[in-house]
Amino acid sequence: MNEEKGIHLDPDLSDFSPEEVLTGRKIGAGGMGVVCEVEDQRLLRRIAAKFLRPGIQLDERLRRRLVAEAQLTAQLDHPNIVPVYRLGNAIESGLYFSMKRVEGRTLTEILRGRPLRMRSTEELYELLQVFLKVCDAVAFAHSRGVLHRDIKADNVMVGRFGQVYLMDWGIAKLSGGKESDSGAWGDRLPAPKLTADGMAVGTLNYMAPEQIRGEEIGETTDIFALGGLLYEILTTEPPYPEEESMQLMDRVRRGEIPEPSERAGVPLPKRLCAIAMRALAPDRTDRFQSVEEMQQEIKAFLRSGWQFPVRRFPPGSVVFREGDPGSQAYAIYSGSCRILQGPEKKVLRTMGPGEVFGETAVFAETRRTATVEAVDELVLLEISRACFEEDLGMGFWMGLFVKALARRFVEKEEELRRLRGSRGESTLPPADEHHG
Repeated sequence: MNEEKGIHLDPDLSDFSPEEVLTGRKIGAGGMGVVCEVEDQRLLRRIAAKFLRPGIQLDERLRRRLVAEAQLTAQLDHPNIVPVYRLGNAIESGLYFSMKRVEGRTLTEILRGRPLRMRSTEELYELLQVFLKVCDAVAFAHSRGVLHRDIKADNVMVGRFGQVYLMDWGIAKLSGGKESDSGAWGDRLPAPKLTADGMAVGTLNYMAPEQIRGEEIGETTDIFALGGLLYEILTTEPPYPEEESMQLMDRVRRGEIPEPSERAGVPLPKRLCAIAMRALAPDRTDRFQSVEEMQQEIKAFLRSGWQFPVRRFPPGSVVFREGDPGSQAYAIYSGSCRILQGPEKKVLRTMGPGEVFGETAVFAETRRTATVEAVDELVLLEISRACFEEDLGMGFWMGLFVKALARRFVEKEEELRRLRGSRGESTLPPADEHHG
């Protein structure tokens, strides 16, 4: 073995490989490392190599951390974790390890690239698929006793063809309070202890309260970070905003995070927000106790018929007319509309953001009992009958009761209109009655 300041490398790894030629193009950088493009001349492919930054290449602690990162990542053989090819020592650039060259964008770039108000349900669905793949990587690492400790959108790479990688395992450690263990790291390298007890390690804007306090961490600490990642997907911002460091540290210690809808300023799926906030609970016992448990909640949400299309109507346009068949209900996102009825088009009421209409015809499977017209620019969320059937179990007992109530409501309304007509009274109901 070639011994170099306590770092043991096999002889065939002690020199820069003749098959790997550094092109000199930097493709990434982190707190301690620089990632450059490397050409594998034997296999005719471009890969990546991570080096220590210039000026710290002789720092023994950081050199050991780089070796530890290479060996840990190499042992996490998973589709959503970048494979490591080789650990070596370049003549000019020092210690390095080579790995798969990942092409794509960070999740941060994707989230910042489109205004939240313009996001479609299809885009949110794709983002949640990325999130589930990150969860797969973390769950696998936990099964091997490894904690990532720095899960965030900057460390998630997304390729054009469905590739998702959780990057940068440089501050990962073994669960159970130990920095590392020779059994998990293999026989080649006695795993070093790289951080002092009580030291806060990670990114402050995503850090769990126990992390900043320097307490013992575990899988629920990574689950907190996954909650932060989901929060960022929902709002495009990390759980803790940028502010002066002392104020930010106090907020992190207390675990003060506003609800995603409050931060985003736009309607968000409540069930998804609840999942994020549970993972972000200040008390670790209130969080999901495994990554798989959190994944199951996300998958259940995706099966729940949450994808509501957005419909836009200019002022004066008609959403639907009295007598039309009714297979959709609507929730008002922005703007307002009038509910009209009868040949006279009498205004029964005006509705605004947060109100719903059209549900009676959906539940009762009847035609519309009124006309709805946009007053100003109207934006609606359209909820189909299929969504109600999925969420309420319309084919089962609860659905049968809902349908029965809706039909009786329609029957009573028709009976009331006939009675008023026979008396010569207006057939229009009082303006405070709801129609759909």
